[in-house]
Order: sequence, then structure tokens, then C-alpha cells
Amino acid sequence: MGPLLFNIFINDLAITNSLFEIVMYADDTTLVSNLETFGNMNNVTIIENNINGEIIKITKWLQHNKLLLNVNKSKFMFF
Repeated sequence: MGPLLFNIFINDLAITNSLFEIVMYADDTTLVSNLETFGNMNNVTIIENNINGEIIKITKWLQHNKLLLNVNKSKFMFF
């Protein structure tokens, strides 16, 4: 019953932002997006601000739901 309740609890995480696709499997969550989604590829500042804005939305959702992000297990990758 625990995993089912956890999945119900975090189900609305996917609607907290509009620029990332959120893929969830069990207790793992992945944010996926193309950099072009965040703005003009020639303006790194706009892209950085938009990414940070989306991460702030997720951080607020975590705080509101009294959850903590395990920073030691989190990764950030460019492909």
C-alpha cells in the first residue's frame, strides 16, 4: 500500500511546471527537456533564467508538500 500512496501523493508534481516533461517511475523522477524549449539558443541568460524559474516551481511544490530533494542523489546532464 505504501508505494501506491506515495505515487498518489506525488502525482501532481507533473503539473507544477510547463517546460519540463516529468517522467516518474516508482520513487525516481526525471525532468527532461530540449534547451530550445527555454528560449533562444543564442541567449544563454534567458535559458538559464527559464530553467531556474521551473526549478523554483518544483522546489516550492516540494516545500508545500513537506518533501526534501536528496541533492546527493540528484544529477544534471546535458546531451
